[in-house]
Amino acid sequence: MHAEKLSDQDDDLERDVDAVIVSCDGDARAAVRALIVQVAYLEREIQYFSGRSLLRLQPAVASQEMGDRD
Repeated sequence: MHAEKLSDQDDDLERDVDAVIVSCDGDARAAVRALIVQVAYLEREIQYFSGRSLLRLQPAVASQEMGDRD
């Protein structure tokens, strides 16, 4: 059962790899470059949203601290 699941994951991975290469007109180097650009974009997006979530939490933390002082 476990081997079948791995095989399905391998098939999905191969299909995704083929799709990326085809989208780059068969140029593997362009496909790698596109993936690197996408990863960099996602990393920046994670940093952006992580920063926003921290800003949203700060007022709640501040109000809790003020409540503790009463």
